[in-house]
Amino acid sequence: MRPPSAIRARSLPRFKSRRLRLHRRSRKLSKLLALDEVLDVEMFALANVNVRAGPTAQTEKLVTISNGDPVAVTGKTGDWFQIALDDGRTGYILGRYLGLGAPAPEPPPGPTPTEIELAFWDAVKDTANPAELGAYLTQYPAGRFAALANARLGALRAEADAQAAAQARVDQEQAVWDIVKESTQVAELEGYLLAFPDGRYVQEARLLIEELNVPPPVRVPTGDLVWERTFGGAENDGAWSVAALADGGLAVAGYTESKGAGERDAWVLRLDGAGNVVWERTFGGAEDDRAFSVVALSNGDLAVAGQTSS
Repeated sequence: MRPPSAIRARSLPRFKSRRLRLHRRSRKLSKLLALDEVLDVEMFALANVNVRAGPTAQTEKLVTISNGDPVAVTGKTGDWFQIALDDGRTGYILGRYLGLGAPAPEPPPGPTPTEIELAFWDAVKDTANPAELGAYLTQYPAGRFAALANARLGALRAEADAQAAAQARVDQEQAVWDIVKESTQVAELEGYLLAFPDGRYVQEARLLIEELNVPPPVRVPTGDLVWERTFGGAENDGAWSVAALADGGLAVAGYTESKGAGERDAWVLRLDGAGNVVWERTFGGAEDDRAFSVVALSNGDLAVAGQTSS
């Protein structure tokens, strides 16, 4: 059996010799490496990527380049790009991690929730539309401006109610005035003034009342004949009563033996302002009947009183 020292002595030179052979082979490979293409272009990293000492993932990592960093490309072999590092060394990066031109800028940060609420409030704070303030309160019921929005909304609603009430008052006054403006009754015009003392038609109503209160001019009869008419037939006919009518005509009551059903009948005539017969009626039976009085009623009818033997 050999002593341990002899074994160590023999194995040590064999180990060193193997390492030397590997080192020489590696140097030889580096001298034989050739580029497919020589480049001189600036690219940028598409991600955080490791730079290798050779065009394989098994070679030593030299540095890590951050996403978006510029890269000076000097050549290409297969899928690997040769790059020049700032410290003068040469490294390799897979082509899928590089892009041409400048990297896309980072998108600007979006507005914060506070900024969104503030923009919403700035858009509606001076509105006269209650629906817009209501939309803000629906979105932000406990928002920074909720109390102010509620106060503003209450004021707008109160103002809208007041305007609606005022418009209803105007509409009501117009409806009443349309009814009474052509009236000849002082009481109706006075009713308008009582209901709307500050109304739009107060002056017109007062003028109409003054006109209605002016007594009509008094006609002084001169005794001149205006018209005359005769009515009747071949027998004995007479008139006992005359009533003036509102339209300027006359109602005449009396008796006639020329017409009717009996010996003498009550007779009533309705004349126009010129004395023409509008209509005539006889009343009675086979005996003696007469009309002694006629009165015009307020509804336009006539009341006749007389005597009958039928």
